[in-house]
Amino acid sequence: MKKMISLLVLVLFVSGCTSFSGINFFGQNQEVKEVSEDVIVIENINVVPTSPLIAGDQFSLSFQMINEDEMYDVPVEYKLLDDGLCSFVRNQAFRDTGSFTLVPGQVEFIEWTFDTPESSDIAYIRTICPIRFKTTYYYFAESEIEISVIDKDRYMQLQQSGEFTTFTPTLTVGRGPIKIYMELGATLPIREGGTLPVYITVEDKGDGLMTKIPERKLVMGIPEEFAEGAYCDFMSLDETIGGYAYFTNTQSIPFVSKETPKMKCTFIAPDVSLEQTYFANAYFLDFAYDKIKEVEVEVQPLA
Repeated sequence: MKKMISLLVLVLFVSGCTSFSGINFFGQNQEVKEVSEDVIVIENINVVPTSPLIAGDQFSLSFQMINEDEMYDVPVEYKLLDDGLCSFVRNQAFRDTGSFTLVPGQVEFIEWTFDTPESSDIAYIRTICPIRFKTTYYYFAESEIEISVIDKDRYMQLQQSGEFTTFTPTLTVGRGPIKIYMELGATLPIREGGTLPVYITVEDKGDGLMTKIPERKLVMGIPEEFAEGAYCDFMSLDETIGGYAYFTNTQSIPFVSKETPKMKCTFIAPDVSLEQTYFANAYFLDFAYDKIKEVEVEVQPLA
């Protein structure tokens, strides 16, 4: 775990974000920059010949997997789950299960061959073969938000002169189907010594299914100046490295309707000279993301 957290210090966000503003939470405006949720895309699912098929014949089902990440190699697995009354043909080029790693932009083609059942096997009645398969890829989620802190004297000076203005932080949400949203519960810049609530919600915005965050997989990173007296729901301080204190979840956290409960962290703003901007980070480490696809193949008996 400590090795994984150490590697987070080196993580940078890729460019090409889509920016939109107007999120409001407890009176605090935030600008959000969010990268696409697509990483491994399944497309061009084809059955040849096209359905309906004749009993006692053969057909192929093919699909493509594409790594749309611009930066990272992504490990991928695939597995045939069900073929109904049709039968997967063994000893063909592609096995019914496999794995590989896709480099950025790489396209992998999979093709399976199946036998349709004989007419007697389906009692001479039209039937459907549900061809179901699962793909799994391994990825991570990351987000970063700005935090502005002002010293008390500077705050009072700006207030008295009528020159005080609020600070609009930017939340940057990384690529992938799992998105981590951090919302600030105080207006920025926050005065040194002030209490800063940070609310964290993790959402599954992809077309797969995530059921929970396993223990010690969710990480909240905050500059170590904020660590004293800090508290996070479901989390405890794991280590301090590279100027950051990292909190990790001490229990699994469920997804309900594709999102986790809202979790609260509370930090105390450190003493600063005039005004200073910090960055807080959140990560979901090494998750497996499953997608299940199904194609219905109609089989007609011979007359």
